[in-house]
Amino acid sequence: ANEALEATLVPHTHQEFVKKSKSYYEKVKGARKGVEFRSNAAAILREEAMYKKIQEKEARLIREYEGNLRDSSKFEEWKAREEEKEVKKREEVIRQRKLDSEQAAVNARK
Repeated sequence: ANEALEATLVPHTHQEFVKKSKSYYEKVKGARKGVEFRSNAAAILREEAMYKKIQEKEARLIREYEGNLRDSSKFEEWKAREEEKEVKKREEVIRQRKLDSEQAAVNARK
């Protein structure tokens, strides 16, 4: 078993093989600069899936944005009604204090 293993390792460690593989990788490395990409069906489908994913994300963001855009007129009406209630409540408290202070003054004179 060791002899078979050594037989497979010898060509890879041989100096000639190292020189050949080095020149091969240099050729490949230099050739990569001008390589033209050929798209196949799988690459096209991956790219299409990527674009669909991006479009879905953008559509979701737009729907969320539109959902957050509400007609503020109802809120403004509610706000005005609540402010009016608060003003009436404050006026009532002030009127009640005046009455209490007048009554206290009358009681103090007796």
